[in-house]
Amino acid sequence: MSGRRKVLLRLIAAAIGLTALVWTIARLGPRRVLELALEADATWLLMSLLPVIARYLIWGYKWQRMLNRERRVPLRHAVRLLMAGVFVNLTTPTAKLGGGVLRAAALHKRYGFELSSAFGWVLADQMTNVLGSLLLFGALALAGGTIAPGYTVAGALGLLLFGAMVGARGWAWRAAQKPRLGKVFVRFTPGRFRVVEGDRETVRWVRPLFHPLLRQTTWTDVVVSTVSFAALCASNAFVLRALGVDTPIWIVAVAVAVGYFAGNGLGPWGGIGVTEAAMAGVYLQLGVAGDAAAAGVLLHRAGYYLVGLGWGGVALLRVDRKAAEASLE
Repeated sequence: MSGRRKVLLRLIAAAIGLTALVWTIARLGPRRVLELALEADATWLLMSLLPVIARYLIWGYKWQRMLNRERRVPLRHAVRLLMAGVFVNLTTPTAKLGGGVLRAAALHKRYGFELSSAFGWVLADQMTNVLGSLLLFGALALAGGTIAPGYTVAGALGLLLFGAMVGARGWAWRAAQKPRLGKVFVRFTPGRFRVVEGDRETVRWVRPLFHPLLRQTTWTDVVVSTVSFAALCASNAFVLRALGVDTPIWIVAVAVAVGYFAGNGLGPWGGIGVTEAAMAGVYLQLGVAGDAAAAGVLLHRAGYYLVGLGWGGVALLRVDRKAAEASLE
C-alpha cells in the first residue's frame, strides 16, 4: 500500500471518528455538554494537567535509562527529544512515525548512535509503552469484569496478548538472524544499504534495529511504562472529578486504554476524533452519563493537547533543525 493511500485511509478514519464524536454530542445535547464543561471545578481541571506532565517525565526517564545501556544521554536531552517527537506526532498525519524518525535522527547526529541502532531504541521505547498500557488494561479490565462481565474476556485477551508478545522475544530474535528472513529484508532495502558477503547480498541493519527491543529491554521498562500510562488515566479521572462524576478507576483505565489504542492505530494527528469517540463510547457502555462522558473526554483531550503542543513546540525549537526537517520529509 502506498504512503499516500495510507495517509488517505487515516484521514478517512479521523473523519469517521470526528463524525461519530459530533453525532454523539449532538445526540446527548451539545448545550448540556458545554454547560457541564463551563461548570467544571477549575482546581481539578488544573490538577488534571499535572498527571499529563508526569506522564511525559516518567516516559522520558524510562527512555533515557534505556538509551544509557548503549550511550550516555542526559535526562533533559532525552525528555526534550521525546517532547519534540510528541509535537510532530500531534501535528502531522504520520501514523506516529514522524516523531520516531526525528528522535532517531537526533540520536544519530548528536550522540553518535548508529542510525539503525537509534531506530532500534525508538522501536523498543514504543513497544514497551504498548506492553505497559496493555498490562494495565488487561489487569483492570479483568478485575472490573465482576461488574461488567463482558470485560472479563477483554481483560483476559489483553493479558494473553501481553504474555504472547513477551514470550515471543526469543523466537523473534532467532528469526531475525536467519538467512531466509534476511533475503526478505534485502528486497525492501535500497542498494546503497546492502552489503555483499561471499556470493550473496545481505543487510546489516536488522540486528541493530531489533537488538534493543529483543535483547536489552527489561521488566522495569515495562513497569515504568505502565506507571506512565496510568498517569493518563489519573488525568482523566481528575477531569471527571471536576465535573462531579465519581467513576471507578478501572472504568477510567479501560476507557482511556481503548481510546488511545484506537487513536494510535487508526487516527492521524494524535488520534484526534478516533480517540475521543472510542473513549466516549466506552463510558456510555459502562454507565457513565452521556453528557458527563462527552465533556470529560473533551476536557481531558484538550489538556493532553495543551501540554503536548506547548511543551513539545518549545522542545522542537531546541532540537537540531536538520534532524527536525529530516523527520518531516
